[in-house]
Amino acid sequence: MAGKGRGIFLLRVILGYGFFFAGIDKALALGGAPFSAAGFLTHATGGSWPGVDAKTIVNPTHDFWVSLGNNASLMPLINTLVVVGEIAIGACLIVGLATRFSGIMGAVLTGLFYVANWSFSTGLV
Repeated sequence: MAGKGRGIFLLRVILGYGFFFAGIDKALALGGAPFSAAGFLTHATGGSWPGVDAKTIVNPTHDFWVSLGNNASLMPLINTLVVVGEIAIGACLIVGLATRFSGIMGAVLTGLFYVANWSFSTGLV
């Protein structure tokens, strides 16, 4: 049982670090430019499918994501939610605070990223 507990702890800390670093990177603009999800939402949500031209939009949710990315009044809220969400999820997983809730929220956030990207040209994962 101790080995299982250590494995779960290690997985929790590694996933937490990934979320935390992604949020801190965006918050501090470590990449140089301030973070904005608008570029991703408007240009990276067309999706892909094996054998289909790269310019063809295959993501059935594409219009929704583009409408969010083009909504200037919502983008500050979306940007804040992404950054704060990643930092909070990561910190909670690392520290062990509200791990079930933060694990579920991490899965929801990752699922939203996955659906928005909709890239199946290299398989399901």
